[in-house]
Amino acid sequence: MLKQNFLELKKHLDINNILLTFAGPFSQEIIEYLGEALKSHMEAERNNKNSSYNVFSVFVEQSQNIKNYVNSNEFKEMNEVFINSSILTISRKDSSYVVCSANLVDIETSSLLAARIDKLNGMNKEELKAAYKEQIKRSRNIDMEGVNGAGLGLIEISRKASKPIEYEFLTYDNNRHYLYFVMQVTV
Repeated sequence: MLKQNFLELKKHLDINNILLTFAGPFSQEIIEYLGEALKSHMEAERNNKNSSYNVFSVFVEQSQNIKNYVNSNEFKEMNEVFINSSILTISRKDSSYVVCSANLVDIETSSLLAARIDKLNGMNKEELKAAYKEQIKRSRNIDMEGVNGAGLGLIEISRKASKPIEYEFLTYDNNRHYLYFVMQVTV
């Protein structure tokens, strides 16, 4: 049975041109290790530096968002299913890369994320640049105690994306308090 599962997984990875995947709890060490693997892969493919930087930047932002959210205080006491719910893949599609991530989020967070992504998807490059500068300015004026990320991550992802961010929330194990948040970014 194990062999068959691995053959099916390998076939799925090949069909979808998945270059890198990680599932499980994200730590700073894991993010750094995966980042180095991604850099090596991008160098081996001889991509232009701007494209490589954008893919790397989106990967870092998405993995940091997962790590920070799952490791936030409200989830410290959650079971391992929640902590291990995270997954991130990087695939190749035509001349673009696709960075896709997923993790459990609470219902309240899901509506905030949807509103924020929808707003960012409606902005052009100049508006995204202005929103980024404004968020940096705003974050300097905030008491940083308890502020996690200051909201720059999604703006940065939107700025690097070549298409609007795609996302969806999936029911997870008939749970009424949490949804599985899937975000796909084309770079």
